[in-house]
Amino acid sequence: MTIGQKIADTNGLIAVNYPAALLRLCQREGISSQAILENTDYCAETLASAKGFIAFEQYKQMILNASGEFKQKHLGLLLGSELGLTTHGMLGIAALASLTYGDAITLTSRFFKCRFPVIECIYKETDEHIYLELQECISIEGVKPFLIESIFTSLRDVSKLLISDHYEKIKFEFDFSDPGYGKEYIKILGNNINFDQPANRMIVPKAVKFMMLKMAEPLTRELAEKSCEKVLEDFSQQSSIAEKIRMLLNCDEHELLNFTFPQMDKIAANLNMSPRTLRRRLKLEGTCLQDLVDEIRKKLALRYLTETQLSITQISSQLDFNDASYFSKSFKRWVGITPRQYREG
Repeated sequence: MTIGQKIADTNGLIAVNYPAALLRLCQREGISSQAILENTDYCAETLASAKGFIAFEQYKQMILNASGEFKQKHLGLLLGSELGLTTHGMLGIAALASLTYGDAITLTSRFFKCRFPVIECIYKETDEHIYLELQECISIEGVKPFLIESIFTSLRDVSKLLISDHYEKIKFEFDFSDPGYGKEYIKILGNNINFDQPANRMIVPKAVKFMMLKMAEPLTRELAEKSCEKVLEDFSQQSSIAEKIRMLLNCDEHELLNFTFPQMDKIAANLNMSPRTLRRRLKLEGTCLQDLVDEIRKKLALRYLTETQLSITQISSQLDFNDASYFSKSFKRWVGITPRQYREG
């Protein structure tokens, strides 16, 4: 499947470069392509010549197959080390040609979906640090550590290329427990790693943000950025109704404290359909507006608790809950702990 074909939900895609890189890695280790591609729609020749994006479920099956065949458990870390700048397509070129490291990671966050539609990369900034936080757009259970490992390892290697030895100051946090090969994490990602954290985050000292890049080239950056924008535009045109609503409900750093949930009739009008038609279309996609609202509620709740000083009651009101008690119950259902425990943690 390529970007030019009809897509049911752009969240369920992955740039073909990554499964192709996984296949090459396994082949070098003596594992047959047939074993890696079992129960997928691809043979080695087809995957090598594919362009654009393929269904994430196909990549997930490849990961599961490879994990069963591979001798080392840290396959995600090894794959991340294989992913050079060119693997990331025009996003990699745009980062390389950026004026500063801060510009490069801002671009990475903005256009991350051009390569990994299944994961959202959120840029956050404090007085001392910059954060790139990875959040799932669809369920990636079963392959989550693999994906996060490969992404962070690649981001670290790209950072090493851009800012030389300063990359060693970068820290990584994971929202899952040590998968049993922590020593490999230290060997590949360095000592600044922590498991069982609230989120999957790459943490960069603020001072590194302003480092000038040796390979900066404004014109190349501009052309690469326009190419990434075109991909996002194509995604927008081909997205499902649910995905379009997610984009409408998404809010950036500057809107956080002013965000309000639009009503059904306003969302329907924005999509040029009646509320009744919108409900029917969402039902056909296996979801409803309340499910989509709860998705953004969860994301906003995590941000309010970590990035603001709002009280639990104020956050509850901001998220349109009737009372703080119901918000706390909902949050515990989403995350597994109460808002207070999350903030204290």
